[in-house]
Amino acid sequence: MKLSEDFHLEFDDNNVVLVFSEERVRVKKKTGAKENYTYTDKYYYPNVKSALRAYINKDIDNASGSFAFVETLYEYIVLLEVKIDELTIDGIGQLNPIN
Repeated sequence: MKLSEDFHLEFDDNNVVLVFSEERVRVKKKTGAKENYTYTDKYYYPNVKSALRAYINKDIDNASGSFAFVETLYEYIVLLEVKIDELTIDGIGQLNPIN
């Protein structure tokens, strides 16, 4: 499930995996040649709600801006946390919003 440009969720038998990935460039030490690659970092959580809460916290770390932006972001986070709390998962692992 794609959450943003850099984050998505994956599911395995025991975990919900929050995956961060972005395109980066590395320079080879010997030749100085530039090489594109995809950097990936995986974070494991026991359920979707935990993974989504972690996503909110990690995405804030990437945000920057004015105080007004931070206030707006905080209000948005409160709204998202209410929606996360309302999520249910049916018997086949599908997310079902209550509303």
